[in-house]
Amino acid sequence: MKLGINAAQKTIGSLLSTSQNRVLKADEVLTAKEGASIDVVFFGLNPSFTYNRFVSPTDAGNLTFDDIAGAQAVRFVNLLETCQTCPIVTATQFDQMTDDTWLRTLTIPEQGKIVGFSNKQVPQFVLFQTQQGRKGIIQITRFVGAGESSYVQCSVKVMKESR
Repeated sequence: MKLGINAAQKTIGSLLSTSQNRVLKADEVLTAKEGASIDVVFFGLNPSFTYNRFVSPTDAGNLTFDDIAGAQAVRFVNLLETCQTCPIVTATQFDQMTDDTWLRTLTIPEQGKIVGFSNKQVPQFVLFQTQQGRKGIIQITRFVGAGESSYVQCSVKVMKESR
């Protein structure tokens, strides 16, 4: 799937609902019910991808997005290298995940300072955990520079439900 940089939040979309398995554009989130389904907000500063991060839908209004009605808190580990308790993940491991067994074993810590990432490393992996306890992993496979229509190409694996 594609997640657009800041300038593309209304054309490509920067909001992801894992329960609906779709990317939403900023102007598609009109109700609290729609807002509550959003798990992932991608913030890409510019087309050169010098600073990117995934943020909680509850924090979207602190960036260049409108506040999201009904937003649920989600925590992210944007840069695994800065997390001492996070696993190292490879593309092979990600591709071999056929169920959520591995995700269920993860402990996703609270991160104090939100750390961003650049396009220097591909693939890039980001961990997240929703307010309901669902855990997931995002694999960024490409940073596509296309001016104001720039985006990251990514795949997401997420638990179906928390137990």
